[in-house]
Amino acid sequence: MDKFAQNTAMIGLGLGLLALIILVASIALKVKKKIGLGSLWSAFLFFLILLLAGASMFSLSLFARTYSLLNNDKLIGTVTALKTESGLQISYTDESTGAKHVFPLAGDQWMIQGYILRWKPFLRFLGARPYYRVTRFSGRWESADSTTVCNYQLVKEPGYWGTLLRYGQKYPLIDAVQGIAAFQYPDTTAYAVYITDAGFVLKK
Repeated sequence: MDKFAQNTAMIGLGLGLLALIILVASIALKVKKKIGLGSLWSAFLFFLILLLAGASMFSLSLFARTYSLLNNDKLIGTVTALKTESGLQISYTDESTGAKHVFPLAGDQWMIQGYILRWKPFLRFLGARPYYRVTRFSGRWESADSTTVCNYQLVKEPGYWGTLLRYGQKYPLIDAVQGIAAFQYPDTTAYAVYITDAGFVLKK
């Protein structure tokens, strides 16, 4: 879809430039009295047709680009969570490194946690992906009365994320920096973990 958006934008700009060249050339010929008023009028109509076609193609490219951004979830990992007698058995595979983590959790649900940095809208429109980090898994209880806490740390919490959380939005290119999480029940079916501009998305 990005290639389609790029190609239609180039065609639209090309048609607009051609229309402008025809208009300028026609006016120049008229000034030099090499063409009549009828020919100038015909050239102006041709200019309008090309300009409308170029604008239509460029509008189509903007629509395609926006659609691509809204449907550009990136797969970052796979989670298998099984219910056992003692709690939950989790298996997480990192798609970028291939690293696999297998560990137990206590709770009724499992939760994946991390950080996300989202760029300003104009950078996202140009294709800038959110910067993220998956750091830990936690067990989650349905009952708010439970005091049992269970975490599994995938990686050491990077110190720079603390700085970004406090001061990130002061930088002109950063739209938001925050912690993110998503939770689900254990299931025999694996879950794919996607990163979007809003955070984690879990899909069977």
